[in-house]
Amino acid sequence: MKVNQKELAAILQVTPRRIQQMQQNESLPFVKEGRFTFYNLTDIIGWIKDQEQKNRADPLKTERTRLIKLQADKEEKLNAVLKQELLPFDLWMDFQAAQAKAIKQQLLKIPSTFKNQVPKVTNKMVKFLDKKIAESLNGLGKNKLPADIVKRLEKWVKEND
Repeated sequence: MKVNQKELAAILQVTPRRIQQMQQNESLPFVKEGRFTFYNLTDIIGWIKDQEQKNRADPLKTERTRLIKLQADKEEKLNAVLKQELLPFDLWMDFQAAQAKAIKQQLLKIPSTFKNQVPKVTNKMVKFLDKKIAESLNGLGKNKLPADIVKRLEKWVKEND
């Protein structure tokens, strides 16, 4: 993902001027497109790792680099959420629950709507429809996610907390 100087400064929690200095003095990777300068976050993370290796002798610099990387990861995740490229799991589950509730409400209306619109429908037919819809809805509640998907979701939630 490409970001501009201001966005990179926010991610790394430094000033845009510091980004310019790092670009000039510390070989910070960048891409020129016309008169605009962009920074590829993948390249920046690699550059940070390189800096980390160079600074192993200085624990304070190593910790600062680690924290900058954490902040960059957090900002990248937030940007993905804001651009609607990534949806938090709990929000997705709430959305799915709301959709399921709306579908259930619509399905439960079918028998009475059917009775009102078709004059020759008997109460027995309406009860039969009610029963079949209720059985179908109850069956849906018993379908669970496959175990491998549950594990992958749990792993993703742990990694992204």
